[in-house]
Amino acid sequence: MSSDPVEVASFFRQIDNLYRKFEVPENLRATLVKPYVNDNVKLVVARLDPSLADDYKLLKEAILREFRTTPSYLLNKFQTLTKDSSETCILYGSKLMTLLNYYLHSTSIDKDFAKVLELLVCDSVKAVLDDACLKHILALYRKQC
Repeated sequence: MSSDPVEVASFFRQIDNLYRKFEVPENLRATLVKPYVNDNVKLVVARLDPSLADDYKLLKEAILREFRTTPSYLLNKFQTLTKDSSETCILYGSKLMTLLNYYLHSTSIDKDFAKVLELLVCDSVKAVLDDACLKHILALYRKQC
């Protein structure tokens, strides 16, 4: 696994699919994934509380957070990702799908189509707002939460 956030997200997408396909028990998932991570990820794991490092879901969240897979990063990466001349359209499409899936998951949208539409429109509107207006709106939103 590389340290590129897209590669990290893709890695976990594939691992999650394999775990579902082979019905790997939850208590084995974190242990099985650890040998396949690079030194940077091992440092993240070493800093975690041992009880968290043995929980696959928490381990995965910590690794994704460490590699800055925040919603804004994922959206920006999705919007600016370009096809490398050496990669196939299938691989490029897979990268786009992974980014979009993780973006939707990170915003707690997942599979609600109406919320996906609303999110995409809100992101487009936020992109054209000046900084002062955006900060004001975000401050109002935080007060509501």
